[in-house]
This record gives sequence, structure tokens and C-alpha cells, in this order.
Amino acid sequence: MASAIYKAFRKLKRRGCVTDKPSFNKDAIMLDDHLFSLDLDSWTVPIATPRGRVKFRLLHGQYHEKFKAMRPGRAWLVKRGHELWLKVVFRAEVELREPNGLAIDVNENSITIASPGVFRQIRTSERPIRTAYFLKRRKIQASVRGKARARLLAKYRGRERNRIRDLYHKLANEESGRG
Repeated sequence: MASAIYKAFRKLKRRGCVTDKPSFNKDAIMLDDHLFSLDLDSWTVPIATPRGRVKFRLLHGQYHEKFKAMRPGRAWLVKRGHELWLKVVFRAEVELREPNGLAIDVNENSITIASPGVFRQIRTSERPIRTAYFLKRRKIQASVRGKARARLLAKYRGRERNRIRDLYHKLANEESGRG
């Protein structure tokens, strides 16, 4: 990870984008697939160290059962406080299905609807709303403390949700009228 950070820093420095030295702020170790083996039947993971392999027990729930059918790839061992977290990337082969005739893609700036012979893009103005409320929340979190902060954040969270809901409600009514 350190070498990847350094390479990215050199690339950005050549472009003139950064001047500060790179820093590594998190306690994390990247593990290639040969440095650990994941046993999802016993929910343990042996990890290679300079002094030999150390075996860790994994906490898991019903949700994690689906990963037994997948292949583990790269992993990161992350330290947060006194706890160790293992973040693993899994690979699975998926079966491609035939399109059923309609595809809808919802993004921050547009909704794209595609079907055989028809391609339609509807512009939304969601991004400016999300950005404005993001900046408001950041300002509140930096300057207000205590119960007032929680109250203000809840107020603006509700306003943002209502504005987005109203935006999509109006778009849906507009499109159903065109039908």
C-alpha cells in the first residue's frame, strides 16, 4: 500500500497537483491471497507473519453465509482502536441474463430509460440539491455542538429528503402524463 501511495504521489507531483509529502494515516496491512487463507467452514483466517502464521476467529452472521460460494481475493487487515477488522474482496461468477426489454439507470443528474428501439434520458437537478445540503451539514458539524447540532442535522436531513422526494414525484407525474 505504501508503494502504491508513493507512486500516486510521484505521478501527481509531476503534474503539479500536490506539494506535500505523502502520508499514511490508517493502520492497515494489505494481504495478497498467498498471505492468508480463509476457512469459511470454521470461520477462521490464518495470516502469515514474520514469526509464522497467526490464526484469527471471524465474527459472522447469517448474511455472511453467501460468501462460502465465492472465491476470496485480496484483503486488508485494518486496526480501529483495539479491534482488528478483515476486509476481503470476493469474486463470484455470475450468469448473464437476456435483457427483458426495459432498462432503467438512475444517476444523480439523469434517469436513462432504454428499451428496444427507444432510448430516453431525463435530466434531473438532484446533484445541486445533494451538494448544497452536504455543504450545510459540513458547516453545521464544524461549528455547532451538542443537542443543537443533532437537531439542525435532523432538520436539514428531512428537508433534503423531502426535496428529493418531491423532485422525483414531479418527474414521475410528468412522464406518466406523456405516456
